[in-house]
Amino acid sequence: MREKTSDEEGKENITAPPANLIEYTSIKVEKIGDLTPVQDFEAMISRRDSPDWVVKAIKDMKDKIFDMVEDSHEGDNYPKALDCLVALRKGCILEQVIHFLLNAK
Repeated sequence: MREKTSDEEGKENITAPPANLIEYTSIKVEKIGDLTPVQDFEAMISRRDSPDWVVKAIKDMKDKIFDMVEDSHEGDNYPKALDCLVALRKGCILEQVIHFLLNAK
């Protein structure tokens, strides 16, 4: 058995953070930014402290998509706008299903 080097000592107790770290954070997203618009949208639409967040998230994402397409130079923003559109569609469908299930009798 070989001896541990100075770099290896103390590393046996290091654990990696969970892959879904965003679920464990308490940061509340209040607007859709330019860097991670899909993640910002998902965080906003997931907020349940007020029903207004769902409406705001959907409106802000629509505005963000239009801005990306309008400000695109030779289509450079199209892939990101498409990712946002897919996230918007997914979020809207999820909200409809939740609304349906809550109102089903």
